[in-house]
Amino acid sequence: MGNNLEVLAFNDVLNDDIAHFFKSGTIRRSDKNDKLDKIHHLLPEKGNYDTNLEYDIWYDFTNERKVRGYVYTDVITKFVYLRPASSLYCDKIMSDAVSSEITKEGELIFNDIVSNGNDKYKLRKTNISHPFVIFLPGTNILNDIVDRNRVKQAIEIYGAKLKCHPLTSPFAMSDLKNNFGKESLIDKNLSGHAI
Repeated sequence: MGNNLEVLAFNDVLNDDIAHFFKSGTIRRSDKNDKLDKIHHLLPEKGNYDTNLEYDIWYDFTNERKVRGYVYTDVITKFVYLRPASSLYCDKIMSDAVSSEITKEGELIFNDIVSNGNDKYKLRKTNISHPFVIFLPGTNILNDIVDRNRVKQAIEIYGAKLKCHPLTSPFAMSDLKNNFGKESLIDKNLSGHAI
């Protein structure tokens, strides 16, 4: 049994059924993710300078000038998002991207994502719509990256609603209800893409 668990721990890759079961539990993944299977086989086993390249985890070497690793995850059944494990470099990449010229290719990709993206989990369809929805990250990084004061202001001033990640823990859900009110939360099992 010990050897089996060791194998599972080192087989954490995109489109591995066991890895997804341990990450998602009772929330099943959409079959539309299967088309990304070819992409994960194209990724190198290591990042540059023999750094780690790991699937669907969050770690951060904040404010270091050296990239010590990379992480990747699948997004809305359309693409794989690869980033350095560094808030410093991610912020720089994002700032560069939003201040760069919009290209025709970029617009095509964006429109394709908007028109053809799907939830990566099998979630309930909904006709709920709201003009201001804040999509919260998963429990593992919820308290690290969410500015609760800004969320509270968005709720109070603009009537924002909060859409929790489908894998948000019961403890985190209880904390969010307590801090922002049950009426501010959208059911985490409803389709975020539809909303």
